[in-house]
Amino acid sequence: MMRMGLYAALVGLTMGGTLAACGGTVDTELSSEATEGVVREARPSPEAAAAEARLRAGMVAGLDPLKLKGYVAEGRARTSLEVPEAAFGNNYVRRMELQGQAPAPRGVMDARTAEEGILVLADGRQFRKTRAELPPEVRDLLAPPSQKEGGGVSGQSLIGTDDKTVIGTANYTTYPYRAVGTILSNSTDINGWCSGALIGPRLVLTAGHCVYDPDSKAWSWNTWFSPGHRGEDSSRFANGTPRRVVGLWSWNGWVSNKDPNYDVGFMLLEDEPRTASLGWFGFGWWEPKTVLQGVSIGVLQYPGANYTCVDSPLASSRCGAFQYYASSIIDVAGPSACPNLLTHQADTEPGSSGSPTYRWYEGGRWIVGPHAYGTGYCTPSRNKAVRLNQSMASFACTLFTDFPSQYATRTCG
Repeated sequence: MMRMGLYAALVGLTMGGTLAACGGTVDTELSSEATEGVVREARPSPEAAAAEARLRAGMVAGLDPLKLKGYVAEGRARTSLEVPEAAFGNNYVRRMELQGQAPAPRGVMDARTAEEGILVLADGRQFRKTRAELPPEVRDLLAPPSQKEGGGVSGQSLIGTDDKTVIGTANYTTYPYRAVGTILSNSTDINGWCSGALIGPRLVLTAGHCVYDPDSKAWSWNTWFSPGHRGEDSSRFANGTPRRVVGLWSWNGWVSNKDPNYDVGFMLLEDEPRTASLGWFGFGWWEPKTVLQGVSIGVLQYPGANYTCVDSPLASSRCGAFQYYASSIIDVAGPSACPNLLTHQADTEPGSSGSPTYRWYEGGRWIVGPHAYGTGYCTPSRNKAVRLNQSMASFACTLFTDFPSQYATRTCG
């Protein structure tokens, strides 16, 4: 699509009759001890984790990416099940600290190599896919929703006052709130540690550090996606039990070079009609990126449950694993120190990583990138999303084709 210098592949969302439609917490101790009246879930036993891994491996046994265009086998991946410290405990803290301080790239990597995709399936098979490109114009898809949530630009962040607003209890089963979720390490967890948003019937967009830990060189298994997660009591699974993740994806620039400009990830979910019916966000890339400066954005997120949220429904003011909304404008699109990051002042907390940072465009919500970092990197007084560039958006489009849902169709044109 080309409009006034706007060059983008913009992928729509489905609403209405047929299809309508990170954040989370970090606990320094994962135990069954009660904290402030909230019982924390114990980590799954090694036996339970192994059984779950075998179940998921069976779900992808019939998938052969080598029969698809552009994939090359890279052996077996190292998963968080093999590196316990990458799955539980202090790694939660480290992941959430990433929001405050982005890592420095390990070295120089050319863009074509950095933009190769890395896919890991639930049975441990790892593949590399060459850089994807789409034609400069692709058509929009289907009708967007009719109402914008939130109330304009806040101009505030946790640099000053907390102005995040909690999503009302009745809204978690409605679009777009049910298309945003938290990422869990156990299907019965009370709260999670990253956020993500559906961009297709079985594809979740999140931050790269939510799916891969460059320090331990481990992918995050076994993970679950809880769409429209609502608080910490027995009604928290507002849209049904959490969904299994059967595939993880990020960019070589993040996996091999720890480059914050490529800190973007995808999660492939088990194909289920109850997920396909939730709906999804649009997404796209805008060129030149400077056209995004001054654009109003919203962030739907799951801040860390034990952090303080002024608008929390809890007497303790804990964020409490509820979903929150914040808004701002994009201050700078691609500062010189971090050319693929978008700076803003929308309120976030450690744990909001992976949240959809989206703009209102042509009547719909279009993600410009996942939230990934807070203050302390690149521009000290601003929060940051990683901008989806052409290659990232194009790769998402190929994933719709490579791993389709039998319950809903999602294409890019």
